Amino acid sequence: MSRRRRAERRILAPDPAYNNVELSKFINCVMQKGKKTTA
Repeated sequence: MSRRRRAERRILAPDPAYNNVELSKFINCVMQKGKKTTA
């Protein structure tokens, strides 16, 4: 049994260009070295 609390889920901000959360998740997964523009 764990002594720590469960980690809270973070609310992901939607993509500013398309206002879409799924697209924002995809870009964050593809992103390399913090470069969102190249992703």
